[in-house]
Amino acid sequence: SLPPDYVRCLFDQYAGRYDRHLIDVLDYRGHLLIRDAAARLGAGGDVLDLGCGTGLTGAAVRSRARRLAGIDLSPRMIDKARALEIYDSLEVAELIVALAASPASWDLLVAADVLGYLGELGPTFQAAAAALRPGGLFLGTVEELAEGDVPVLRPTRRFAHPASHVRDRAAAAGLDIALFERATLRREKGVPVGGLVFALRRLSR
Repeated sequence: SLPPDYVRCLFDQYAGRYDRHLIDVLDYRGHLLIRDAAARLGAGGDVLDLGCGTGLTGAAVRSRARRLAGIDLSPRMIDKARALEIYDSLEVAELIVALAASPASWDLLVAADVLGYLGELGPTFQAAAAALRPGGLFLGTVEELAEGDVPVLRPTRRFAHPASHVRDRAAAAGLDIALFERATLRREKGVPVGGLVFALRRLSR
């Protein structure tokens, strides 16, 4: 995975132009894909937005949330999200640490354009399973690696993940696949970036 200090610095610098660049330049769709998946699965309740950034995904799922919390490594991103006044709580925190701090507390975890900064997904899926209530869902996106069986760090400084890696790590964490689809996440230099949208359900036991 990329060092947390690198990710924090990157997004602190990016915060001021983040939304405009993602939507206007990259035609980013991750937050919309998460919103649509949550609607199709009837997911909601107590929601934790992992790597909430400026609040794009939080705004997209706010209507489905009884309680909406967000965490991010970047203090400046958290400041941007706080200005939206849609979150019940926001915290500067590392993803796995935040999940470990709230066992069996969430009905829905969302992670749009976050897992690309992590390589091996096993620890994240294990932490997510422990933080979810029985029957709860983890909705996320990853850039898909078409060939190979291990995540690869691309020149964009984001990891691409094979579908088999997502499936295998989910199973090892005791998470069932409720949704698993291919989609275009964004565009890089006008070229579509293919990815996976998934929903993983904690078993009711």
